[in-house]
Amino acid sequence: MGMVYVGAGRNDGLREGSPLRVARLGAKGQYRVSFVSSKSAAAKADSLATLPVVGDSVEYTPVVDQPVAQATPSTGPVAGTPAPRVVAARSKGPRLRGRIGLRYLDSRDRDNGIDLKQPGIEALIDGPIAPGSAVGLAVDIRTRRTSLYRPGQEATSTGLTSVYQAALRLQAPRGPFRAVLGRQYAPTLAGVGLFDGLSIDVQRSGWAGGVMAGLAPAPGTMAVSSEIRQFGAYFQARNSGSKGARWSFTAGAIGSYASAGEVNREFGFIQATLFSPVVTAIALQEIDYNRGWKLAAGEKSLTPTSTYLSLNLNPVRAVSFNAGLDNRRNVRLYQDLSTPESQFDARFRMGMWGGAYFNFGKLRFSGDVRTNTVGGLDSLRTTAYSGMLSLDRITRVGFGIRLRATQYQTPGRGPGLFMSGAFRIAPGALGALELTGGSRQENGQVSSDRRWAGFNTELFIRRAWFAMLNYSREWGPTGATPTTDLIYAGLSYRF
Repeated sequence: MGMVYVGAGRNDGLREGSPLRVARLGAKGQYRVSFVSSKSAAAKADSLATLPVVGDSVEYTPVVDQPVAQATPSTGPVAGTPAPRVVAARSKGPRLRGRIGLRYLDSRDRDNGIDLKQPGIEALIDGPIAPGSAVGLAVDIRTRRTSLYRPGQEATSTGLTSVYQAALRLQAPRGPFRAVLGRQYAPTLAGVGLFDGLSIDVQRSGWAGGVMAGLAPAPGTMAVSSEIRQFGAYFQARNSGSKGARWSFTAGAIGSYASAGEVNREFGFIQATLFSPVVTAIALQEIDYNRGWKLAAGEKSLTPTSTYLSLNLNPVRAVSFNAGLDNRRNVRLYQDLSTPESQFDARFRMGMWGGAYFNFGKLRFSGDVRTNTVGGLDSLRTTAYSGMLSLDRITRVGFGIRLRATQYQTPGRGPGLFMSGAFRIAPGALGALELTGGSRQENGQVSSDRRWAGFNTELFIRRAWFAMLNYSREWGPTGATPTTDLIYAGLSYRF
């Protein structure tokens, strides 16, 4: 689908239509913001971009909502450009914005006659309750009804409403103090994610700090639950200049406890970032503090757990090199629709990697190697070699093509080959049509072989309306893999 979600929003200078560039991917990671809230944003690929991974940084030019733009550096978990050119916004100030949309998913197993239908509605609202007001609102609610049809059985239907945000925010326009009450995200505090409670932050030019306390939502249903209580605090030091290299260092601690007072998890974290025209680096380390029943179970008092390292070098404009390490045990991702390519890449998230990227205008190619991946049984101790070639936005109709191949070796299962491709036409701001396809083959594992083909269409109607339709068919060897048709459609209105 090419949609990504980033941990920076309106408070960090992003607006609808703002261009983004994924630092690790270079010019092949070009996105444009389609929806923005106070602390997060959703962006769509401008072209045949490669999907980023959790932990990637993005570069952007922040916008300041005031008549005369001041050189105010962007802040937050996702950094802006090393030397941003701040642009004055045309609007008189932030206002309440949002999106209301309809979604429909239909997955049909043609071989077994099983059909799953899932219509849904989503509503996202964010901003001050009135222009210039210190009181803001953040709401993200998604509801769906799932109906399952099986041959010879009675159809079953279930409904689910998930609340991702429902919070009131108190913050004077461009003021340093912010308090948020309700369901919210905690992007600065590693390992917390979504919680129901209170957070307080203070943002200054050279430092930031904050505390939070709340309850973890119930797994699966996301209902309010008192089973797990969470507390956390952080402090961040950063340079205050808007030119040249930008750095930050963040340290924090989080405690998670069961309702009976038993320790669930206690840990600290440190994170360091560096953004410059030549070097982009991110380092994150969590350290668990074990006591009580954890010590009795044989754990050490201090245990290094999740580690994330990412380094990107751009010695010249056309060439970049990247390397990294990711052994985080669980990373939550919200995806409207999973594809064979996104599912395959999720299995290779954990491990070490290194690669190079070359950009010659509209022609781009890259290669990388991943090893020691542990994301699932079919990628245990796997070494994978990938290459990608893309030719993008040529002629007036915005013609583009992308080809990707990954060869991997899993002990005991033989070699595997993953291939995918896309052909895209994007005539201006009207929309786009993309044809996709690919295959996955593993010697000796016929049940893992897959092939798929489909198309994506996008249509923008006077900027306020957005429509999309996705269709794909996935199939495999007869008797081993059922043929599945997948339809995903959506219509949304932005205000």
